[in-house]
Amino acid sequence: NLSSHNEGSPPSKYDAHIPFLIWYSPKLGSAFPDKISNLLQHKDAKVSSENLIYSITSMVGIHYPAQDAMKDLTSLFFKNDKQLIYGESNKIYSYSDLK
Repeated sequence: NLSSHNEGSPPSKYDAHIPFLIWYSPKLGSAFPDKISNLLQHKDAKVSSENLIYSITSMVGIHYPAQDAMKDLTSLFFKNDKQLIYGESNKIYSYSDLK
């Protein structure tokens, strides 16, 4: 129970406005230029930490049955997501409802 953004009250937009950060090397950029181009095009997209596993695995060429290109920031098929935030008492918040 130590994985929430804020203990005892709903998280704020200040707590959750950056869901994650992706760093990539020039070598990876050279190996997967289309994926990096898509990633950069989606840098201001509506995402949550749920998108991280889809994006990172795709970026490095890992494929698995449950992969979802619409949740993958490196995909042409990416769609803005719900921006859900995990908060106290295992409650899920919508980013748009946070203050």
